[in-house]
Amino acid sequence: MSTTEFETASQFSDLTATTTATATIPLEGAIFTCLACHVAFRSADNQRDHYRSDWHRYNLKRKVAELPPVSMENFALRLSAQAAKSSEDAAKEAFNATCQTCKKTYSSENGYANHLSSKKHKEAQIAWDKAQAAGIPATKPSKSHDSATATGGDSTTKQQQPWRIQLASATTEQELNAIIDSKIAASVRLNPSVDCLFCDTHKASSVQENVDHMARVHSFFIPDLEYLTDLDGLLTYLGEKISVGNVCIFCNGKGRSLHSLEAVRKHMIDKGHCKIEYENGGELEVGDFYDFSSTWQDEDGEDGNDDGDVDWEDMDEDAEDAIVARRSAKKALMISEDGMTLTLPSGQTILNRKAHVTRVPKTALPESLAITRAVAANYAAMDVVAIRNRITKMAVEREARTQNRVVNRGYQDFRAKVGQSANKSTINQHFRSQIGFD
Repeated sequence: MSTTEFETASQFSDLTATTTATATIPLEGAIFTCLACHVAFRSADNQRDHYRSDWHRYNLKRKVAELPPVSMENFALRLSAQAAKSSEDAAKEAFNATCQTCKKTYSSENGYANHLSSKKHKEAQIAWDKAQAAGIPATKPSKSHDSATATGGDSTTKQQQPWRIQLASATTEQELNAIIDSKIAASVRLNPSVDCLFCDTHKASSVQENVDHMARVHSFFIPDLEYLTDLDGLLTYLGEKISVGNVCIFCNGKGRSLHSLEAVRKHMIDKGHCKIEYENGGELEVGDFYDFSSTWQDEDGEDGNDDGDVDWEDMDEDAEDAIVARRSAKKALMISEDGMTLTLPSGQTILNRKAHVTRVPKTALPESLAITRAVAANYAAMDVVAIRNRITKMAVEREARTQNRVVNRGYQDFRAKVGQSANKSTINQHFRSQIGFD
């Protein structure tokens, strides 16, 4: 059979299926050929139709990949196999099964099979069978438990996510204030008498016990305790700052944003931030809970003495007279209106023996002041001052080591320079110019 006798391309492909990609096809009778598919055609129209077919495009891709062409029958088989696979995938995508025991729905056959073979499902199935045998309706698993299982137990993030999204999408000030108010109302409040600021495992019976726990376990020490007047107020403020505002008490919002009480506690423990920011203006934030009036100077510039530093040259005569009069009044004796008491310049009071004196019994210290003094005593027992002195000593020693390294480095550089200069002088003695030999 000659090449011109083939009526269709498939008939020719049967003959040329065994030929190699480099086989030469004869062109007798003006036959039009396709070198990519190894077929011949009687007319140019048939050739152009072939070039538009999927079979030709498939063989072109195989030719680029340096693979031999496939026949039309082989290509048809591959098309049918691909169609069957596509229908199978579509059937898998349309899969929908529900586990009545766990009340869960699966859209994947593999996921459903993995669930049936899981330990959790088997335990639930045993409990389900026992409940059915006893005639007790089985309880439906809670949605929160399923959500926590699906997301790896991050229930806190799920609870915090809605208000964060609402806050980001708020457009008016009223909406913003409403979202913030709802978040504040839903936040957990810490009780300074019971709850530790940095962990949820300790429950104290009093404020003093709570402060002692935070000092021993978390190294939390209240600065300037001798001037503290409101311990409960300070702890309450710090607790709301941590639990409601979700702010680290040392970073004060300078670091990354934290959105839950657990996240703030973990951050403070991991970073060693279980302390109050008391420098760089941080002391002003908690200044309302302290009373430093005992450290202030009086209005004359004196610090409880008569030797105040007063710049008399910059004052006018009226100001000088006022200060002199005030100091003279302080140094003068003062007699009460009834004439029964005499106040000395030193501040002591002398009573007239005829005066009727009512002895006032000593009152107990306020509870907050008593607790503050007890906490200070515990700090002293834990040798907080010694710890701070040891830390200061370590810093001084570290600075001394740094200075020694600098000095040693300078000494080594000096020795190197001296050695180089000595070597140069020695080398110059044996140096001979390499020019001028003529």
